[in-house]
Amino acid sequence: MNEFQSAAINLYWCPTDRYVSLYLSPFLSRLLSSIERSAQHEAQRMEQKARGELERQKLQNEKESEEARRILLELQAVAAAVESSGQSKAEAQAQAERLLIEGKSAIERKKLSSINSMV
Repeated sequence: MNEFQSAAINLYWCPTDRYVSLYLSPFLSRLLSSIERSAQHEAQRMEQKARGELERQKLQNEKESEEARRILLELQAVAAAVESSGQSKAEAQAQAERLLIEGKSAIERKKLSSINSMV
């Protein structure tokens, strides 16, 4: 049995109210001190827990931010590759059209020169 329980039991055996008041005064003082210490300890525990949660959330946010940045860089690289291949394709197509036009022009020149040589 602890001191608080024994003091509570002795309360019922005290003969006068004055004696009860004098007897309980140190008990109440110790009880209030104990409650205050418990409350302070609980407040510190809750504050520490809140700080831990805040730190955990901060780390989670940083992780998500880095993941989003990684995805953005990958998409930028893909976009650059698509743009580059599109440009290469356009250049190749333009060169093919130029060669086709030059070929048709050469054929037309030959036709015209053969017609001119017959005349």
